[in-house]
Amino acid sequence: MKLEKAMNNRSNDVYFTRRATGYGEHGIITALKINYYVSLEIKI
Repeated sequence: MKLEKAMNNRSNDVYFTRRATGYGEHGIITALKINYYVSLEIKI
């Protein structure tokens, strides 16, 4: 059994990232607000 958890952007900063050229569109990507996830893996 494995439990995994993570949290991104803990300080809730506002920032932007340039798009990679592979997307075909130019522009910026806005940052997500505080987000987190929890994952549980059970092998049988």
